[in-house]
Amino acid sequence: MRGNVLVLGSDERLERALELMIPGIIVRGCRGATDTEGLAVDVVVIAGPQPIAELTEVRVHPNLYAKPVVLVAPGHRMSQQEWQAVGVWPVTSRGFDQIDVLTDRVAWLLSRIYHPASRGRAEATRARAAS
Repeated sequence: MRGNVLVLGSDERLERALELMIPGIIVRGCRGATDTEGLAVDVVVIAGPQPIAELTEVRVHPNLYAKPVVLVAPGHRMSQQEWQAVGVWPVTSRGFDQIDVLTDRVAWLLSRIYHPASRGRAEATRARAAS
């Protein structure tokens, strides 16, 4: 698998776990969306203490607004269908299965982005973001 994953607001352990569990991806971490200028990003993971505030920053960022987001919000009640309609895949589980759910979502999103059938859509999205 390949792809670039941006992790906002996490520690290095989460970034390392993603790299180990999804071989071939590049994971970069930043404190916030404002620190991401010039980074190639396919999927954004928001794992900070204030996930909704960080999601707002991502959605107004000129390079990140159209990227799929995996939102780590343990214990929150979120309707999966409503959030997915706006390009957000929430991870609300706690405990040991949280990293498994997170890596499954990231891997699934990357496989959709790089699937040959979605090639035209992904390239069009990148071209729009670049202009």
